Amino acid sequence: MPWEPMPYVEPELPTRRGLFIDIEIIGGLSIGGDIISANWDGATPLALSSADATATAGFAFDTSEGAIQVMSIFAEGGEIGNLDILGNLTMGSGGIIRTTASGQRVEITNTDLDRVSLYTGESFEEEPGNVQSQVLGSGDTLLLSAGLHAPVTNGDTGGMTLSVRSESFDDSTFPPMVFVDYQSGGGSAQDARLQLASDVVLALANLGSVSNLAIGIGSNFDDGVYSPTDGELGFATAGTHRFSVDSSGILVSVSGSAAAPSIKLNDSNTGSYLKSANNTGFSSG
Repeated sequence: MPWEPMPYVEPELPTRRGLFIDIEIIGGLSIGGDIISANWDGATPLALSSADATATAGFAFDTSEGAIQVMSIFAEGGEIGNLDILGNLTMGSGGIIRTTASGQRVEITNTDLDRVSLYTGESFEEEPGNVQSQVLGSGDTLLLSAGLHAPVTNGDTGGMTLSVRSESFDDSTFPPMVFVDYQSGGGSAQDARLQLASDVVLALANLGSVSNLAIGIGSNFDDGVYSPTDGELGFATAGTHRFSVDSSGILVSVSGSAAAPSIKLNDSNTGSYLKSANNTGFSSG
């Protein structure tokens, strides 16, 4: 039988889905185009100058942009040792960045009240100490708190709150321990105050009807200690000056008082009083 050459058969080229091989690259790898996974369902050709919102699976590497988009990155075994971010790190709505799932950790949460929470590793971590920015009305409040604390402020338009709370207190009614505030006092002037507790206020400007109130009690800015003029310390109740102390002594005021001012003992009938103009009386019994 004479020899006959074998007929030529066109080889079948492997498809993208049908090629299963291991590749080990010892030297460099130069890619002239994009890299797209087989299950990439985003737009093609790639244009990853920003994230492709249509993609739900797979990954893509846009070589012209130098950008890669991956649906999920897991590093549970410590595959990512150091991560340096030179640009922006953006969280989606409700996203959380945390150092670990439990124990001592720091969390940056993107919620209605964006905050940084500092956990101590205690078993009860429901309300950790945190630093957060609150939007209250037309202004912002920086809230620094420690202990079991729900963010409660006085509803002012701006300020800084330092809170230390106990589990026994009702967060809805117990006010911050230290409250620094810069707010509108109902007029065009801006006012500032420092509230050390629920019943003591150190004010740095005008808050009530008493000018230059220095120390007030509670939220009543009409009662307290203030400075009428330089070198004089005054005392007011119901927004009215009662008496003051300066270098000349104790000055008792008549103007604005409902009755002639007096110095009385506990029975209210014994003491000195203003009998008439330029006339001081003394009463006993």
